[in-house]
Amino acid sequence: MPSPIDAYLHEVRRALRHDPILARRVLEEVADHLAESVAAGRKTGMSDHEAEESAVHRFGPAAQFVRQFDKFVTPLRVLVGFASIVTVGVAFWLFSVIVFVLPSHDPGHIPLWRTVAICFLGYSGLSWAYLVLGPRRVLLRWSVLAISTVAIALGIYGIVDTVRRASAGGDFEGYLILMGLILCGHGVTAFVYSAISARIARQLR
Repeated sequence: MPSPIDAYLHEVRRALRHDPILARRVLEEVADHLAESVAAGRKTGMSDHEAEESAVHRFGPAAQFVRQFDKFVTPLRVLVGFASIVTVGVAFWLFSVIVFVLPSHDPGHIPLWRTVAICFLGYSGLSWAYLVLGPRRVLLRWSVLAISTVAIALGIYGIVDTVRRASAGGDFEGYLILMGLILCGHGVTAFVYSAISARIARQLR
């Protein structure tokens, strides 16, 4: 007969079977929290079984616990994943421009756009790393929050600056507005997801 904790973890795993990566992270957090509760119960004189039952009871029904992830975290994870893919697409588009267009039209800006493309790829990689590894990696979490803030600011700046220059009689470079929107959207979704997932992780502790 499985212990109360094993049974509870099995329920959580089954409820999150549609998202294996999220399930692994949630199970790690839940297992740690329950282990701490069991240790505290043993110190009060409870048997192992009683301590586990008490810990599970305080944690609440598994289905109710899982709903908070399905309601908030899962949709945001999908958005962050999609935004990261779009950002990668922008990076590869920039690389194609660097290879096929700029050498004959504007070679002086090749280093600039190469740097921009690499930064887009790096930000996408960081976002995917956070999706996989989760909020328990404190340095990774703060890196995502900080770089997402920068991405939002740069995206807004790119949009505003492009519109301002076009209004002053310059060329309207629509691709800069599109890149700004993509970067800003990626930054907002990654920032919100990082903040919410970190808050839920702290609640579990």
